[in-house]
Amino acid sequence: MHNNDEWSLTNKIQPISVTFSDQSGLKNMPANIGPESDMTDFLNLFLDTEMLIKMVEYTNIRAQQTKADKPNDYYALRWYDVTVSEM
Repeated sequence: MHNNDEWSLTNKIQPISVTFSDQSGLKNMPANIGPESDMTDFLNLFLDTEMLIKMVEYTNIRAQQTKADKPNDYYALRWYDVTVSEM
């Protein structure tokens, strides 16, 4: 078994010399994404309609569970199911 001093002296990480030769930045972007795009354009690359439908479904299920557990809760009393357009 090594003590801490011995380990640190014998197991140092050596720097690696790497030359980067590829072009940096995003690649294979859809034609509708460019410098003038806003944040929702980029978000829509990851959140398609199917994903939003699932988010709405699980949000509403969780709200129903909360309403069942705490029917007089401030939020439970005011809750209404969300829609895809709201999400």
